[in-house]
Amino acid sequence: MPTYVFVLINHLGEPFEASELNFEDDQQAKAYAASLLAKGYPVEVRSDGQRIKLLPMMTWSVEDWLTPHLGPWPLTRSARDVRFQLGIRSRIEPARCAGCRQPLNEQTAATDDERCADCRSDDSYFGA
Repeated sequence: MPTYVFVLINHLGEPFEASELNFEDDQQAKAYAASLLAKGYPVEVRSDGQRIKLLPMMTWSVEDWLTPHLGPWPLTRSARDVRFQLGIRSRIEPARCAGCRQPLNEQTAATDDERCADCRSDDSYFGA
């Protein structure tokens, strides 16, 4: 009787639990491996150092009653959003100064300050 090794594989693809059993043929060993899927991990079946079968974990699918509650699937925008289209950078609005609403240059917009240099030097922005 050949000896079969049953290995559970974690989410990283690493074996973490193994057991050895004797079965008369590969079909019986594969049937036993299918019962190990209930533990929630893929199962690898080996005999004499060679892989006989790799049983993947069962996949989950959405039940019919739940589908309307999930929203658009796959995750897509329902309306066109021109800000995220590739190649249309002219439609993306630049950052603007909080004081005078003038467009900020890239260097100023990258800082934490939301005002241009003129508004930062002007005290009237703070109501003084």
